[in-house]
Amino acid sequence: RNRNVVLRLVALLACVVVLTLITVQKPFGPQRRDSGGRSVENSVIDPIATTTNLNSISSFDGVDAQTSLILSSKNKRTPTLVVFCFAFNRPQHFSNLWNGITHAKPSGMRTRIVVHVDFDAENGTEWQEQVRIASHLAGKETVHGPVTAVFATSPRGLKATMLETWAPVEGEYAMFLEDDIDVSEMLFVYAEKFIMAYGESSQRDPTVLGYKLYNQKWDEVNQRFEKKVENGFTPFKIQEPCSWGTVFVADPYRRYLEWFMHNYDKDPMIPHAWSNTWDSRKSAKKYLQRFMWEEGLFLVSVNFPLDLSLTTMHVEEGTNIKKQWISFLKDRLEVPLLTRNTDVTYKEELHVTAPSATEPLVILDTSHSQVKHPISTPTQHEIDSLDTFQSIPPNHLLQPPLYNVETVRHRLFGKAVDALKAHFMSFPLAVYHDISFDAYQDAALRQLLTHRYFQHQQVLPDKVVGKVSDRRSLYALAAMFLSPYAQKALVIEVMYGLTNRLRAFSSAYALAKMSSRQLIVVWVPDAHCDGTFEDLFVPPKDVVIVSTRDVVDVMDTLAQMKSTSILSYDLMLKKQKTAKVDAQSKKHIYIRSAFRIFSKIPIGNADVLILRNLFQHPSPRVTKILHEYLGQLEEVEVELGNGGDGNTLPILKHESFVSVHIRMLANMTQDVPNLSKEEFVRMHLAVAFRVSCHYKHFLKHMREFSNTTKFFISTDTPSAFDVINDMEEFKGRVFRINSHGCTSRSVSCLAFATADVILLSSAKSGLLASRWSAFSETAQRVGRMPVVQACDTPKGGWNLEGGHQALSQQIVDYLSSQQFPETAAVRLALSQFL
Repeated sequence: RNRNVVLRLVALLACVVVLTLITVQKPFGPQRRDSGGRSVENSVIDPIATTTNLNSISSFDGVDAQTSLILSSKNKRTPTLVVFCFAFNRPQHFSNLWNGITHAKPSGMRTRIVVHVDFDAENGTEWQEQVRIASHLAGKETVHGPVTAVFATSPRGLKATMLETWAPVEGEYAMFLEDDIDVSEMLFVYAEKFIMAYGESSQRDPTVLGYKLYNQKWDEVNQRFEKKVENGFTPFKIQEPCSWGTVFVADPYRRYLEWFMHNYDKDPMIPHAWSNTWDSRKSAKKYLQRFMWEEGLFLVSVNFPLDLSLTTMHVEEGTNIKKQWISFLKDRLEVPLLTRNTDVTYKEELHVTAPSATEPLVILDTSHSQVKHPISTPTQHEIDSLDTFQSIPPNHLLQPPLYNVETVRHRLFGKAVDALKAHFMSFPLAVYHDISFDAYQDAALRQLLTHRYFQHQQVLPDKVVGKVSDRRSLYALAAMFLSPYAQKALVIEVMYGLTNRLRAFSSAYALAKMSSRQLIVVWVPDAHCDGTFEDLFVPPKDVVIVSTRDVVDVMDTLAQMKSTSILSYDLMLKKQKTAKVDAQSKKHIYIRSAFRIFSKIPIGNADVLILRNLFQHPSPRVTKILHEYLGQLEEVEVELGNGGDGNTLPILKHESFVSVHIRMLANMTQDVPNLSKEEFVRMHLAVAFRVSCHYKHFLKHMREFSNTTKFFISTDTPSAFDVINDMEEFKGRVFRINSHGCTSRSVSCLAFATADVILLSSAKSGLLASRWSAFSETAQRVGRMPVVQACDTPKGGWNLEGGHQALSQQIVDYLSSQQFPETAAVRLALSQFL
C-alpha cells in the first residue's frame, strides 16, 4: 500500500511543473471592491504593517482595500487558498464541518473548496449518505468559492488521501480540514491574515511550513496540559504538525512530499516524544513531524486568550472513541471557537504579527520547550540513531522527559507483538511481501517464536532463533510455527536453474494446497540462478518466499536435536529422487528438490495450472521485455508489407508461431561458472543431450513446415539464431527476444530467460523441443501445443529403460561418434550420479 502511495506521489509531483506555468486570470471567489465599488485584484498586505487588529477586520471581508491598493504594485502575485475537506462515513460530522464553513465570514482571497470522500468497500449506509451529500455540493458556488468533489474508487485511508490530494504550486496555500472538527466563523478571515502576514511578506521565513489554526491545550507529545506561551497572545512557532486545521505553504510541503517518497518505509521517530508510539502505517502526522524535525521547520500557531481557537476537535463516541473516554478527551481536546462577538470583545489581544528582525516569534521545539532562535537541525548521527530498521533506539532518546507511566520502547514492542499475533491468526495467511521489518517487529517475532502464545504452538529454543539473521526468514518461521489452528507447513528449497526451480515450486505449491499446508519457498540465488523469485514474478499472495537458507538451517538444527516435528525429503540424493512425499503426515515437511515432486496425495495437473497462472504475473522487468518483443513484431510486419493495419494484435501473431528451443551449450564451465567441484561434475550428465541438440538437427524439422510458417527461437547460443536468420529460406520468418547476447545466470539474463519460457509456452502452433531440458519441459506442459523432440538420437533411440550401465555406455559411445573431446568428466558424472 505504501508503494502505491509513493507511485501516486511521483505523478502528483510531476504535475507541479505543469501547474506552475498556469496563470489564473479570474479569481475563484468574491472580488474585492474599493470604496468606489471598483474591483481590486492582485492585492496583498503591506509587510511593514506589523499588526492587524479588530479594526482592520470587523468592517469588511478580509484585508482593507486601501492597503491592498497601495501594495498591489509591490507584489503582483495573487495567492490562492485551496480548502481540502476529508470525509468518509461520518455524514453528521461532515455536515457540522460544512455548516461551519458556509457560515464563516468570507475572506478577500481567491478560494476554492475540494471535498475528498474515501471509498467504503462495504458500501455502508453512512458512506452512501456522505457520497450523496458531497455529490450535491459538487459544482456549487459558495460565498468563499466553487466546490469540487473527489471520490476515491478504492479504499485509500486518510494518510494516503492527504499525501495524494495536493500538488503544491507557488502562490497557492492548502487548508486541511478533517470531518471530525468544527470551525470558527472567523476561520477564513484569520487564515488570510496569516497568509498575508507570513506567506506573502517580503521577509518570508523559510522555516515556516504552515499556519496552525487550532489553539491546543493538550500536549500530545508529552502527554500533559500545555504551558501557555506568555507573549501577549501573539502567534508563536512550534515544531509539531497539527491534525485539526492547518494551512500549508507550497514550497516546504512540496519538499515534504519528495522526502516522504524516500522515507515511506520507515517508522519515523523523533527525540523524546510519546508520538513515537503512533502507528506509522496510518499516521501521516508522524511522518510530517519527523520531516519538520529533520529540516528545522515550524508551524506558526494561533495564541488567542481563553483557549479561543479557529478550529476544534469534535469529540463523540465512535469507532475510535469509547464511551468511557469521552469526558477525558473533551476536557483535553475541545476548545472554544472564536466568534464575531468574542472577536469584538478581545480586539486588543487578537492580532497577527508580521516578521520582525528585532522581535522574532517565540519558538517551541518538539518537546514544546522554548528555545533560542535559530534552532539547529539534527546531525546525520542524530538522525541515524533514531532509525528503527537496524536496531531499537535507546529509551532515553524516545521517552518524553515528563512521562514515566509506560516506556515508549515497551509500548512499541507490545504493539508489534499484538499486531503480529493478530496477523498470524488469519487463515489462510495473507502473506506480507512488500514490507521491510524494523527492529521492533524483529524483536516481536523472536518473542513470539520462543514463548507460547497459542495452544498448539511449538516453542523454539532461544539458541535456534538467535542464529536467524534474516528477518524474512523469521517471518517464515513464524508462519510455520505460530498458526493458532496447528496448520502445518511445507518448506520447499528449490535447486538448480530457473525452470528446475519452477517445476519444484509449482508441484510443492499444488501439494501444499491439496494438504492445507502453508507453503514456504526457499529460493536462494546462486551460480545456477542468481536472482530472487521477486526479480522474475509477482509472488502469490499466500506464499512465503525467502532468499536465504536460514529456515533450512533451523530445520537441520531441529533434526540434529532429534525433533519429531519435521519430516525431511532430499530429492537431490540419488536414493530419494523418486520418493513419494507423505503430505498426510501431521509433521512439518521440508523438501529439497530441482524436480517435480511426487506424493501419496495425487496432484494431477494442478502444478501446470499454477505455472500458467504464474506466467500471467511476470515481474515489471520481465513485463517490459515482453512488451518490447511484441512491439518488435508489429514493426517487422510493417517493414515486410505483411500488415501494420492494426487488425491483428502482436500477441495473436506470436501465438500463431512455432516455438523452437535449442539447448546446445555443452561447455559446462561456460554454461554455469563458479560451481563447486561436485556440482560441476554432476552437470556433465547433460553433456550428451546438449551435443545431440545442436541447431543443425532442428533445421530439418523447421523445413517440414510451410514456407510461410514463422518461428520463435529461444537458445542458449545466440550464434545459432544468427546462422538460421542468415539462411535465405528463413529470412523474415524467425524471431527472438533481443537479449543483446545475454547468456549468463545473472538477474538481467534471467529476466530474458523468463520472458523466453513464457513466449515458448504461448506459441500454439507447435514446439520443437530439446531433450532432457527443464526449459523445454516447462514450455511444453504449460503450453499444451504439439511437441516434437527435435534433437538427434543414437540409432534405436536413447536406452532409458536398459539400466544405468547400458545408458552410460551409450552416452560415451555417442559422444565419441560426435567427436566430443572431453569425456572424462562425463564418465565421472555417470558413475557417481546416474
